[in-house]
Amino acid sequence: RHVLLKTLLADVAQQQEWHLRLGSEARATSALSHPNIIMVFEFGSHEGLPFTAYEALQGESLSSSLNRGLSLRRGIPILQQVLAGWTQGHSTL
Repeated sequence: RHVLLKTLLADVAQQQEWHLRLGSEARATSALSHPNIIMVFEFGSHEGLPFTAYEALQGESLSSSLNRGLSLRRGIPILQQVLAGWTQGHSTL
């Protein structure tokens, strides 16, 4: 299985506040189940460095699309997907 790892920079990882934020984000995301919300497979720490393992998705990032000049025709379906995921996230938290 291919995953994406999110972690903290070494100097930031020394601050407990950031450990808590990353853990809180991972727990909130893992509690959700929606096709427009990325899945969290695991979160924890390795040698004192916290991490979150997310599903690896194929495709272009939203920021890349925006930088290229996203057309309205292509942007509306993307916005609908984002809002569907956002609505799911806010109804379960």
